Amino acid sequence: MTTIRTSGLVDEYARAMGLQTLSREIELNSEDVERRLVEVRRQHPEDTPEQQYARAVARELWFNYPRLRREAPPELPQVPPPPPEVQTVILRLTMWQKLLLYLWMAVALGLLGVIAARGQGGQGPMIEALDEGIRVRFFAAGVFRWNCIGANIACTWNAGTRRLDLTIAGGGAAHNLLSATHTDTVAAAPVRGDLIVANLAATWARLALGAAGEVPTSNGLDVVYATPAGYTLYLGDRSATPADNTTYFFGLPRADMTIGSTHARVIVPRAGVIRRVVATMYTGGTVGTNEASSIRIRINDAVDVVISNAVDNSGARDKTYDSGPVAQAVALGDLINGKWVTPAGGWGTNPTNVSWGVHVYIE
Repeated sequence: MTTIRTSGLVDEYARAMGLQTLSREIELNSEDVERRLVEVRRQHPEDTPEQQYARAVARELWFNYPRLRREAPPELPQVPPPPPEVQTVILRLTMWQKLLLYLWMAVALGLLGVIAARGQGGQGPMIEALDEGIRVRFFAAGVFRWNCIGANIACTWNAGTRRLDLTIAGGGAAHNLLSATHTDTVAAAPVRGDLIVANLAATWARLALGAAGEVPTSNGLDVVYATPAGYTLYLGDRSATPADNTTYFFGLPRADMTIGSTHARVIVPRAGVIRRVVATMYTGGTVGTNEASSIRIRINDAVDVVISNAVDNSGARDKTYDSGPVAQAVALGDLINGKWVTPAGGWGTNPTNVSWGVHVYIE
């Protein structure tokens, strides 16, 4: 605290209030006086430092006016209101603004609901409206007093910082997410891989991990695990004139048919099971004779899946061959290409400008 003794400065303020002198010491908080001084310097830069300090002390005395009136010795006359300049600078609010301010503060404190802050000794709160904001003080005989009501709430006055330290404890003891403590959950023990979803009753519940290969999807109402929908790989080539008793490979569309088994292969993007393979042959040039050839797909240059061993190049230019049901597993990253084995004994008439398109259905 800064002690301002009876001096010319205080006597000047006393005379302005109609008093001869103040015969006792007045105690003011140094931090409050410094704050007033910053305010005065901003508003009265033309004053000398001594005048600015006098204004700051006068303002702080005014804000301690109720206490000064209580503590003044009996022989002092009734303390009149402060000079008009001081009152005008400090409180720049109309009566309606003051009423709205007090109402706002009352509602704000009421909505907190957890702090009952009240003065002791029959003294109520003092609300100060400043240029830079609002301060609410609850005090008795110059001492701040606070009562905090409510579980897990603590209020402590920090004399060093002149601030109220308010501590509100967390939401109870540790507990599981899916426990009876939460009334909007279905109590359950967590299992590795679980998901938490909202169920029919609009509560949170665990969704157990699906089987290997299944993925979360929607049935229009809920999240469910299901085997993902199948997909199709397409193999193709550019048209070519095949030779007798030769094995050709193809894969990427518009790549040339070749006798190299690792040529233009297509990669498997997701593990699954090949369920069906359908191949279409188109002869753009001469239609050959009916000597049988074989069409199939080859996986990783190791495993063949036969589509048909009875390919007939005679007759219609467009022909389709279906493998029927297949159950060949493939893994992510496997390589697939088409494989055409021409007749070992040759054609009577070789077809020309032949091209293949193969659809591989994978689930």
